[in-house]
Order: sequence, then C-alpha cells, then structure tokens
Amino acid sequence: MKVRRAQTNRPLATRRRQGIRESIRKPPRQGNAGCATPEGEDVVVDTHAWPRPVERDYAPTGPLSRLAAHDRPREKLGLHGAASLGDNELVAIILTKGSRRQNVLELANQLLIDVGGVPGLPRVSFDQLRGLFGVGAAKAAQMLAAVELGRRTFFKLTELSPPLLSASEAAAFLAPRYGARGVEQFGILLLDTRHRVIRSCVLTVGVLDMSLVHPREVFREAALGGASALILFHNHPSRDPAPSHEDVMLTQRMVQCGEMMCMQVLDHLILADNRFFSFRESGMLNGSAPTAAWDQPPHEAVTP
Repeated sequence: MKVRRAQTNRPLATRRRQGIRESIRKPPRQGNAGCATPEGEDVVVDTHAWPRPVERDYAPTGPLSRLAAHDRPREKLGLHGAASLGDNELVAIILTKGSRRQNVLELANQLLIDVGGVPGLPRVSFDQLRGLFGVGAAKAAQMLAAVELGRRTFFKLTELSPPLLSASEAAAFLAPRYGARGVEQFGILLLDTRHRVIRSCVLTVGVLDMSLVHPREVFREAALGGASALILFHNHPSRDPAPSHEDVMLTQRMVQCGEMMCMQVLDHLILADNRFFSFRESGMLNGSAPTAAWDQPPHEAVTP
C-alpha cells in the first residue's frame, strides 16, 4: 500500500489545525453490493475533523484580569484596606483561585450562598465545604482556618482578665466561642473570687438532657479548676435562645447542688449566635429576683 501525505515535515497538530487534507492510497475492497473499489483509488481523509473536541456543558468564564485593577480584591485591599472589601471579596482572597467553571469571585459568591452567608461559615463542616463544586480539600481547609483564626481574635485573654459583673459581659465573652456552634454544647465558665475568668470548658456535646449533664461532672470540674463561682452555658443551634422546660429543670437542679457544695452558680446563659438568654435577668434562677448584675465581688486591697 502506498501512502501519500502532504507537507509531512509539519507537526501533526499543526496540520490538523490548518485543515490540511491528506490522501491515502488504499487497496481494493469489496462493497456491500459486490462492486470493488478500483485499484489505486485515492481515499481522502480530513485530519482536521478528527479527533473532535470534547463538548462542554458550560461556557468559559472570564478571568479577573479583565476587571479593572482597582476592582480586583487583592489590589483593592492594598489600596483601600480590608474594611473596604465586600464579603465575597474577602472570601475570594482566602480561596486564592477559582474553578474551571467560575472565577474566584463567582466561586466566593456561590460558596456564601451555599452556606447561608457569613453567619453560616462558623457552622459549616470540612466535609460540607469540600463537597461544594470548585472548593476541594485545600480551599476548605483555608476557609475553616481563616474562620477559626478570626474567632480566636475575640477571646484571646490577657494575663489578668477583668471581672465579669453581668450577664451581658459573660455573654460577650462566651458568644464568639460557642454561640454559632452547629451542635448543642453544654459547658461551664469558671470564675475566681473576684469573678475573673479562670477558664471555660465543654462537658457534653449533643442534645441537652438531665441524664447527660450530671452535677457530679459539673462541680468536680469546678473544684479541680479552683473556682469559687461558675456560670452554666449552652448554645441553641436553632438560633432561638428561649429556654425549654428541660433547660429550666436542669438550672434549678444545678443551683441546688451548688448551694450544698458552697459554690455559687451565678447564671445560666443560653447562646444563639449574637443573642442570649439569662436565667438571672429573667428571674428564673431558682426564684431569684430579676437583676442585670451579679453580686459585686470583694474589692482588691489597696497597698499603700
């Protein structure tokens, strides 16, 4: 069989791109009707039409380079500061790049829609983020690390923390840590004799139940921490801080046990994002009168 090719000195990809047609001499063959192809007939093969490109179900999206320099997130941050950026632009900087279908700004917009906006970021899990199209494990890790770093800036304690004198001050301390958790968590905030924070700890995770939260665990942790007073707290993932009947019964039980242990239970706070419910302020702390402030701790002695 003789093969005749046109301009064989060019690469195959170049010949296909330019649409060069190649002629191949093939031997005689029998057709369906019994007639033979004549000897030496030129069979023309269009190498430009094969292989065909893969059909895609989406249109390519323009890159950020098409935007003006002052509209790109990183350049905008450098010119005007981080406060001038929108939520999607901040997320885009964390993600660093987009996907095959979307540029990084469009991917950031879609991510915020899927998780319910910025308030949903502290609630989303690693697996949920990784499952979103265009995110993957690396971008999910970057996003959760940035959220956790931002959370820690709110509750980094100084060496000597100021005393907590009211429910609102305690809620401001606890809400950044536990207010936006995706599952219900019960814990205690340990205070010293001057109502300064010793530490906080979570005792149970899951549905709050009197059988799961035992006074023995609560006051043993408080005794080991050297606390003289404590604040009970738990969060409501439903974002409604209203107490349930189980919350009321649990609070009364803990207050009674605290009186027997000579350890004061100052309050029980229910956290729901940036809102909270205080049993003491509502007058439901074992029949105590409603009050916005706790009993004042003793003042420090002033050395001359």
